[in-house]
Amino acid sequence: TANAPRGYQIFIFERQGLRGPAEIPAIPSPNEEPGAWFVPTGASGAYGYHAGDDTLGNGSARFAPSDTYARFMQEPREIAFHSRPVANDAIDVVFKVQVTNEQEPGEYEGAIGYIIVPLF
Repeated sequence: TANAPRGYQIFIFERQGLRGPAEIPAIPSPNEEPGAWFVPTGASGAYGYHAGDDTLGNGSARFAPSDTYARFMQEPREIAFHSRPVANDAIDVVFKVQVTNEQEPGEYEGAIGYIIVPLF
């Protein structure tokens, strides 16, 4: 819920990649040009996200296709936008991890941050 007259934006960023006994690499597609899901050649796994808000700031619809994914960046990237005050608005972000049987087993962890900006 946000009563900011011009709505809000939500940004996501990575504090730490998926690390454990080995690192799981991020998919190569950036937030500005999300792409189809795939595990890069020579990698034993990959991870990324899909922003659930179909229309972002400046009218961008880059996450409108449900089969597009982006890598996390250390710099904040937009994942949600609304141009008016909202009540009980829900935004989904899909986190996807895929590993092959060649990925070293063990515990893996990462860290992700969010920034929510009201627009006045």
